[in-house]
Amino acid sequence: MGVEPHHYRFHSRWRLDCEPRLAYDMLADVGSYPSWWPQMRAVRQLDDLSGELRCRSLLPYDLTFVIRRDVEDPVEMVLRAR
Repeated sequence: MGVEPHHYRFHSRWRLDCEPRLAYDMLADVGSYPSWWPQMRAVRQLDDLSGELRCRSLLPYDLTFVIRRDVEDPVEMVLRAR
């Protein structure tokens, strides 16, 4: 019997005390995350659409994610990565 891969979906909603354009611009600039997001330890760009994020966690190790930009719409201010 084979082992099924695990799939996780993380969803969060943030309320920010700033103009929507500033929030969009900061979130679109993934490389700057470690400068303002305390749990983000490192960001490494893999290619034009993908990057690796290393986050600290409550667990005794860091979590590393590879994300790929799916939607980046500055007019509607929508960002999505998978």
